[in-house]
Amino acid sequence: MGGSDATGAAGYVLAGRELAADARRAGLTLTDVVVGSSTGGTQAGLLLGLRSAGCAATVHGVAVYADATTTTAAVRDLLDRTASLLGTDAPPPDAVRCDDRTLGDGYGLPSAATLAAVRRAARDEGLLLDPVYSGRAFEYLLDAVAGGDISPGATVALVHTGGAPALFAYDDLLPD
Repeated sequence: MGGSDATGAAGYVLAGRELAADARRAGLTLTDVVVGSSTGGTQAGLLLGLRSAGCAATVHGVAVYADATTTTAAVRDLLDRTASLLGTDAPPPDAVRCDDRTLGDGYGLPSAATLAAVRRAARDEGLLLDPVYSGRAFEYLLDAVAGGDISPGATVALVHTGGAPALFAYDDLLPD
């Protein structure tokens, strides 16, 4: 299911290491990383890469396909398989965090709040986020900061996994 396997997740290990190095070069201590999570490869790889680079940031996986319990299990399995492939130890089970508060009616069915987050990112930051992955991750980020789950003073990276062409499939929901 999906394109997630240990080899693919290893690519995101490199991305996690690069993110940690970029933050260090900028003089930042990364506290949180937010990413959409479906079959788990991106989240598992980022978590393993960040930890291998000495970065203890919390990786918030935003479930976009299945509930948090199912997504957590997929990420954990892929994290273990990727660590094994790379000959390293996987982070402990409690390092895997998934949240399904923005899942709404399911995969590919954006809520009004997701669409509002997509519009806000475009209007305020010039970022084109798809309403399936990165838009939901941004919606989660806004909600998590507003609700205190992520501190207002935190140093957060939102991982934009692409998907801008998906906006064309939602033009009737995003007319402005």
